[in-house]
Amino acid sequence: MKYPILVFLLILSFLMTSYKITYSEESLSPEYISSTGEEFVFATTYPGGEKYGYPLWHKWPMVLGGELSYQDYVGRKGKLEDRIIYEPSGISKFRKAVMENGEVLYLDVAGNIPPNGIYFQLATLNLSE
Repeated sequence: MKYPILVFLLILSFLMTSYKITYSEESLSPEYISSTGEEFVFATTYPGGEKYGYPLWHKWPMVLGGELSYQDYVGRKGKLEDRIIYEPSGISKFRKAVMENGEVLYLDVAGNIPPNGIYFQLATLNLSE
């Protein structure tokens, strides 16, 4: 084999990207269990997903930076809470979400545009992919 390291890296990258994150009931975080928010799932397919990620979602309540990558969040579940959180500037609004592993994320809702099922799907909407 001419390039064994390259082959190894290709196989490793395939395994990492094809791994689906799942949680058993026992592994749900206390924060997720106690959250009263509506359950949602990050969409597994949408135009531009792998290139642009989830642009309305952030790791902190600020518009710039912290966008979520497609590979890290595709298919993951969380609960979206109703409470509105404002950016320090007071311009942008966010809704807090708690993921199954306890991670906290923020959905940019400043434009007052309701979710349309492209980037994520609320469990009660029963949207098909």
